[in-house]
Amino acid sequence: MDNTIAKAYYWEDIIRLAFSPSGASEQYKWLKCFSKDVKDFWGIGDFPKLTKNLKGEINNKYLNFIVSYTISDNKWAATFFYQSKNQNSLMWIQDVDLDYFVFPNQIFLSDYGQRNEAAREINPDNIISTLDSLIFHPTPHQHLESPIDNHEVRIGGGIYNPFLYLFHIRYQFCHDNEMKGKERTRLVELLSKAIKSNNRVSAGELFNINY
Repeated sequence: MDNTIAKAYYWEDIIRLAFSPSGASEQYKWLKCFSKDVKDFWGIGDFPKLTKNLKGEINNKYLNFIVSYTISDNKWAATFFYQSKNQNSLMWIQDVDLDYFVFPNQIFLSDYGQRNEAAREINPDNIISTLDSLIFHPTPHQHLESPIDNHEVRIGGGIYNPFLYLFHIRYQFCHDNEMKGKERTRLVELLSKAIKSNNRVSAGELFNINY
């Protein structure tokens, strides 16, 4: 199979199998696992705030960033707030209105009728390339330059799915490069297996925690 078509299938599969919890209860469970994990993955000490109506807040003390988010059926937003020691502050919002048109990738892929072929013929390099573009090095992204100078943080600008967005922020805002490297290896293996079996990845599996 053509590598471009295979990666397009993997792209949709990764979002469908790992980042699409169904219903408020499953979404809350996913966010609870996210909050529990990010506490240790970032080494921030305190458990992040999370409410039943899918609102949360995380304080990254290493970058001096507070990230808050809200998720609803047709809209989600992530707010970034930074305040330096001299009290200079910065705030911006990633705002996604899902009532507007989103390109229906899956409809066009289905015309090829080759999803199972792509899953059978998994090429690790294609999985890595797809995950790079989704999580590790999002294709469209923003860098932190001033007042924070950290070019290794890449904040994706073209992510429609709120759970994928939070997960990529989790990875990008981790200050430990060794942990990021191990996580990259783990996710490639985990999501390759999920695509091959066409089985959903539970929140516990995704974050490698017992829940």
